[in-house]
Amino acid sequence: MQAISGNNSFDLCKMDSSENYHSPSETEDDVYLNTQYWHPKPKKYTDIFVLRELKKVKFCIPSLGLLLLLGALMALCAVGILYHNKVVSFEILHEQSENATVTLMMQENKAKDKDVSFEILREQYENATATLMMQENKAKEKEGMYEALEVKYQELNVSYNKKEGMYEALEVKYQELNVSYNRKEGMYEALEAKYLELNLSCSNKEGMYEALKEKYQKLNLSCSINQRGRCVEGWKTLGLKCYYFSTEKLNWIRSRDYCVEKGGHLVIITSQTEQNFASSQIRETHWIGLNDLETEGKWMWVNNQPLKETDVKFWFSTPEGPNEPDNWKKEDHSGEDCAALGHEIGDINKWFDASCRKQKRFICEK
Repeated sequence: MQAISGNNSFDLCKMDSSENYHSPSETEDDVYLNTQYWHPKPKKYTDIFVLRELKKVKFCIPSLGLLLLLGALMALCAVGILYHNKVVSFEILHEQSENATVTLMMQENKAKDKDVSFEILREQYENATATLMMQENKAKEKEGMYEALEVKYQELNVSYNKKEGMYEALEVKYQELNVSYNRKEGMYEALEAKYLELNLSCSNKEGMYEALKEKYQKLNLSCSINQRGRCVEGWKTLGLKCYYFSTEKLNWIRSRDYCVEKGGHLVIITSQTEQNFASSQIRETHWIGLNDLETEGKWMWVNNQPLKETDVKFWFSTPEGPNEPDNWKKEDHSGEDCAALGHEIGDINKWFDASCRKQKRFICEK
C-alpha cells in the first residue's frame, strides 16, 4: 500500500524542467525538430511556468497528507488487528495458564495424597516387617522347642522301652508274689488263730503284771525307807538316790561344778516320780542338769545322754502359747540354753529354758 501511494505521489509531484518541457500540443518529433532552433524564451513565459509548478506543488501537499493519513489508518488497523490477536492469544494463554494451574494443583494434591498414601504404606510396611520379625523369632523359638521336645521324646521313648522291660519283669514278680501271697494267706489264718490264743494268754498276763506292779511299788517304798540312812547330812533320799537342794544361788556352769565337787551332778529327771519329788521340795526355780549349749535345740543331760532317749519331758506349754523351750533373747543375746525346774514367777512343776548366766538355786543328785 505504501509503495503504491509512493508511486502516486511521485507521479503527481513530478516537475518538468525547462529543458524537457514542451507544450501539450507538441509531439515528441516536434520537440526534437525544434531543438536545433531553440533560443531562450522571454521572462514572462518563465513566470507562468513557475506559477504552474507552484499549483502542482499545492495540489501535491494535500494528496501527500491524505496518503499519510490513509497509511496511518491502515497502520492503526494493522496494529488493532495485531492487538486483537494478541489479546485473544493472551486470553487463550491465560485460560491455558489457569487450566495448567488447576491441573498443577490437582497434580500437587494427588502428589500430597500419594505422599500420605506412601507414608501409610510405609508405616504398614514397617508394622508388617516388625510383625514378620516377631513371627520369625517365634518360629525360631518354636523350632528350638520342637527340637528340645524331639530330644525329650527320644529320651522318653528309651525310658519307655526300659520301663516296659521293667513292667514285664514286675509282672513276672507280681505273679510270683501272688503265688506267695496265697501261701501267706494260709499262714496268716493260722497266725490269726495263734494270735487269738496269745491274746487270751496276754489278758491273763496283764492281770499278773498289775499285781506285780503293785508289789514293786510296795517294795520301792520299803527300799526308800531303808535307804534313808545312806545319804549324808543335807541330802534327801528317793529310792537309791540322794538329792541336794541348795540354799545359795549360782549360774548354771558354777552350779554344775559345785555338784561335781560334792561327788554328784545336777539332777537328771527320768520319771514322773522323780519330777514330783523334786517339785515337792522347792518353792522357787532351781537349775537342773539339762542344756543345749553345744547345739541349739539338741537338749542333753549332764551325763551326755540326749533328752530324746529318755523320752521324759516336762516342758511348760499352753494351748494359746508360748511354749517352752522358746530360746528368748531379749534379756541375753546368746539365748536361753540351760533348763530350770520352775520359773521366777512361779509354776515350779514344769521345765523352762533360761539364760545360763542367771543366778538360781540348783538340785544336785548322786
